[in-house]
Amino acid sequence: MNNWQSTFFSIVVATALSVPSLSMAESSLSQPQLSQPKHTATLYGKLYTALQTKCHIPVLLPPASYLNAIFDFNKVLSLNNLIKATANSYIIRYDWTNNCNGAPICNGGYMYASRIDSHMPYNSHVNYPVSKYALLKLINQSGKETSLNHYKKVALTNGTYAYLEKNNYNSPYHAIYRTIIWNDENNTYQLTLKNTDDETFINLANQTINTGQTEG
Repeated sequence: MNNWQSTFFSIVVATALSVPSLSMAESSLSQPQLSQPKHTATLYGKLYTALQTKCHIPVLLPPASYLNAIFDFNKVLSLNNLIKATANSYIIRYDWTNNCNGAPICNGGYMYASRIDSHMPYNSHVNYPVSKYALLKLINQSGKETSLNHYKKVALTNGTYAYLEKNNYNSPYHAIYRTIIWNDENNTYQLTLKNTDDETFINLANQTINTGQTEG
């Protein structure tokens, strides 16, 4: 074999070794593509796990998808947003920024839950706090026409009645925060949000009760 034939043969062999065979290529294309791992963190992140660990009362929180739709709120809440978590109560705040500390300009509202007893924490985030005695009266007279000062009675889809704070246009806070309150057995749930209309409040309360957890 002369020099040019030897060179040509070497090029052919090197090219053949560097290109995969047709069967190898077909095999590669036929392999299923591995799915990307799902992003499992919700809006509540580690906060929900902490609540489930510490609280003995049912943990109800507005579904992340609804808060996102209403407020465009899609920030994963850190543990700093968990104001209180005990065996019988919890309070969280919906801050858009980590250093907000509940300031109205960067805070969307609060979720308060507690067993109705002598140890229930004071809810300082509502315009008109409701005492445990008033809450117990609402439970004991749930089938009767009951009233609550500054609140109006509204029906939820599961037969529960809630009390939605009236929009007091004489108050400087009427357009900022309002609260909806409902009781489940001996527990009270109080959702305070900024710039929210009646229909949205009722819908959120229904979704919170129906979902019963934070995923979704």
